[in-house]
Parts: sequence; structure tokens; C-alpha cells
Amino acid sequence: MSRPNSKDLILDAAESVVRESGAVHMTLDAVAERAGVSKGGLLYNFPTKESLLEAMIARQVGKCESQRAEAALQAGGDASVKLRAYVDAAFQVEGGMRETCAPLLAAGANNPKLLDPVRAHYRKVFKEFQDSDVDFDDAMVVMMASDGLWLLEMLQIFPLDEAQRARFHAKLLAMSDQTVQIRFQK
Repeated sequence: MSRPNSKDLILDAAESVVRESGAVHMTLDAVAERAGVSKGGLLYNFPTKESLLEAMIARQVGKCESQRAEAALQAGGDASVKLRAYVDAAFQVEGGMRETCAPLLAAGANNPKLLDPVRAHYRKVFKEFQDSDVDFDDAMVVMMASDGLWLLEMLQIFPLDEAQRARFHAKLLAMSDQTVQIRFQK
């Protein structure tokens, strides 16, 4: 097994600090100490707190993209499968993601530039679905509903119980399957 590089160590440490203190209260000194690197070493990799936060957000986006890509690959990979994978990924909140993403979203609300990796991700995903064999408008409804669930869960304000959540999941999966049928009927 390879040793993590300094950027990964710093990002791991920053996520840990954010989970404990929040993104607003994260300091570069605390991250450097947690990562076991000098502050100069941290600044070499991330010259500002904003660049570190943006890298953390990009890393979370990358994790979501990898999760979706893996699910789509395992299931066959066409556009309708990718949409199903998108839905499934929204319903699978891995350990620590909520505690990391919620403060990062708050930091992004305070400094919208930090959300540039998220904007790039959505441009890419929208383009993929727009150029695919799914009905784009219906796919957007499914995606936005999935993302709405994800956001409510990140903010810990999702009002439904597990049975209702499971029905919502099943409904979005059924709708994702219908997007291909609808496009070919038009």
C-alpha cells in the first residue's frame, strides 16, 4: 500500500478539523498540526485557507463522481443506468460525509467562489444527460429531487422516516427508468 501524499494528508486533516470545528473556525495552524506538517508545507500545497476549502470541496465532488461512476459501470453504463446511479448515490451518505459537507456548504454560502468545483461538476453532468438517450427535462427533475434529498440530509433537516425515504428512493428510481422510454416515445 502506498503512502498518502502530503496533499492527501493535509486534506484528511482539514476534513477532520472541519468535522470538529466547522469550516469557518478551521485554521491553517490547526490543519498543519493535525496533518503533521509544517505551516510552510501546508502553504506550499494550499497558499490560502480558501484554496484549501476549495480543494476539500473538489475532493468531495470527486468522491461523489467516483461513487456514481462505479455504480454505473457495475450496472452497464448507459444513460438511464447513470441516472439510476445518480439517484442511488444521493441516497448513500457515507460515514463522515455529512459532517464534512455541511460545513463546506456553509463556507460556500459565505464565499461562492469556493463552489466552483461543484459548478463544474453540474455542467459536466448536465451535458452528459443532455447528450444522452434520456429525456433531459425528466432527468433534471429526478436529479434535482435526488440532490434535494441529499442537501436536506447534509443539513440534517430531512423530515421523512425510513419507510417514507425508501418509497421516495423507489419512486425516483422508477422515474429514472421512465426517462428513456419517454424520450423514445416523443
